[in-house]
Amino acid sequence: MQSPQSSSEVILALDIGGTFIKSALFQNGQLIRKLPQVPSRSEGTREEIGEAIRTAIRQAGAPDRLAVSIPGPFDYKNGIFRAEHKFAAVCGCAFSEFSGGLPASFVHDANAFLLGELLHGAGRGFLRVGAVTLGTGLGAAFAIGGDLQLNAQGSPTDSVSLWNKPYRDGIAEDYVSARALLKDYPAPGGKEIAEAAETGDPRALEAWRRYSLDLYALLADWKARLELDVIVVGGQLRSGLRFGVPVPAGLNLRFSSLDGDAPLWGALEASGKAETLPEPGEDMIRRSILSTGNVHRFHEFFRRAESGCELTLGVLGGSITRGAACPEPEKRYHGVLLDWLRSQFPRSRFSLVNAGIGATDSVYGSFRAQRDLLSHKPDLVVLEYAVNDTDQAQWAQSYEGCIRQILADGCPLLLLFMTHNHQRNCQRFQTVLGRHYGLPMVSWHDAVMPELMRGSLAWENLSPDAVHPNPAAHSLAGKLLCALMEKIRTQADEPESPIPEPLISKEFQYTFLLEKDSFRPETLEGWEETPGEEPQKYWFRRRWFASRPGSRMTFSFVGASLWISYLGIQGPAGRISVRVDDCPPVLVDSYFPHDWPDPKQMWAPVLTGLPEGKHRAVITLLDEHHPEGGTEFYFCAAAGTGKESAK
Repeated sequence: MQSPQSSSEVILALDIGGTFIKSALFQNGQLIRKLPQVPSRSEGTREEIGEAIRTAIRQAGAPDRLAVSIPGPFDYKNGIFRAEHKFAAVCGCAFSEFSGGLPASFVHDANAFLLGELLHGAGRGFLRVGAVTLGTGLGAAFAIGGDLQLNAQGSPTDSVSLWNKPYRDGIAEDYVSARALLKDYPAPGGKEIAEAAETGDPRALEAWRRYSLDLYALLADWKARLELDVIVVGGQLRSGLRFGVPVPAGLNLRFSSLDGDAPLWGALEASGKAETLPEPGEDMIRRSILSTGNVHRFHEFFRRAESGCELTLGVLGGSITRGAACPEPEKRYHGVLLDWLRSQFPRSRFSLVNAGIGATDSVYGSFRAQRDLLSHKPDLVVLEYAVNDTDQAQWAQSYEGCIRQILADGCPLLLLFMTHNHQRNCQRFQTVLGRHYGLPMVSWHDAVMPELMRGSLAWENLSPDAVHPNPAAHSLAGKLLCALMEKIRTQADEPESPIPEPLISKEFQYTFLLEKDSFRPETLEGWEETPGEEPQKYWFRRRWFASRPGSRMTFSFVGASLWISYLGIQGPAGRISVRVDDCPPVLVDSYFPHDWPDPKQMWAPVLTGLPEGKHRAVITLLDEHHPEGGTEFYFCAAAGTGKESAK
């Protein structure tokens, strides 16, 4: 089967609107040429509507097939008009009657707009994204983690749709649409009303005020109901909102960054299927590069590399960074980047420090960054925790701690965002931190999402499981990092930006880790050290075990907080109490309810906000336990934060 974006195929994307038909030609996933708009009235006759479609196609020459964005109701599978309130004259007609029988795919116009902005524009990097199009009607679409929420016909689900929702003494579209504006201010169209408002015409200004009030009231309810992170606004009437009331606080609107091109890109992305993993073309690279950040540190790195030096690439992350599912080091993302560095700077010698550890997140990463990464004096670092962290404040703080530790060490830092098979990751808060610190960022998630969403790429092409990229997918991530480095290299140098104040927290900038030989209990009553029978299998090499309730262990630490690490086990796992100084004890349960091939490393916060200094902790094994657990407990490490601990 031919790929939908092979070099031999030209695709004409059409956006069928109530006033105009917009179109553009694409080849190999690239925009070749935008074409003139063709007037098209949704209230026109069958002949008028059909001729507008034919004109739009004729001016494209001889495309191989069509990718059509069109409002609903519409039979998107079979290409048949079903709307009775607009395009009523062609209700029941097949689109092929007007297109000369060209192969065509169809997508709801609001979904096309959202898909275009989600993959190429203002919706990138958000989990729960809504989109509204303001024009002849009121279009709405919604996606969670990149998944469009559709009904069986391919339109947005009823819970998403806005145009027909009860509002005041009618429906939403009675108040938020072109006809609502024209009712308040008779004119040829919204453009003319905006032009009148520009001159200060009080009736035009009042029309836009009413329109914006009703729109924002509808969107506030919609945002709360769908728990939206962001709403992207587009359509012909979008620009007139500047004459309305201010956007209410907390509504979190973003205006389209693609303007009228979003549905064309969305129609293209929704069309066809491909069978192979794509090479990173121009658009994939553009999607993946979220920021080049402040380039000064990188230009310093390039100058050193050109002069001939011993340089070290360091990587910090989880099992993806470690290389799970990719046994060939040269095909891992950092192997590809290392090869690029060697080819670009042959006078220098490059080595790798791989500080990736499977099944661990940035909490543990922040505790071990000094020992496992920065102690090796890396000259360039890649940080990868987008699939291991959770989108919650705790991980935002520890991720920021990793960033601050690396930057304080003077390293140029790249952020890499991978993804799960459900197309979700934690790049939402991680990109916010990246922008705050002026860091270059690459999203493998954004690079592959379009292919996954339109079905042109199956997850099985990328990974043998739910998360770990195979060699080809790892190599793709590496090529995207190389493309970012090439872009940075071509940019002009600039003054270095000082490390800014923390955005969320500075708690994890200074950490300590008591693990392996550095953990020295003061007393062991009923606990015994177990070095482990499989020293290569786990990240921990020593641990302490107890099974008799009442067993006690004490140790001291210097810092302002305490975390402990233990093995989570689906079996006879027990509970402990942890008392720090005279504070109330904190309970920790090591029962792990999920299936996991090995004992699972766990970290539990015990106390935060302690006064800086030395503290004493007492761990006691309890008799009480989870109903399916027992009284066995494996203690692995202690860690925490605090500036005093870093001295």
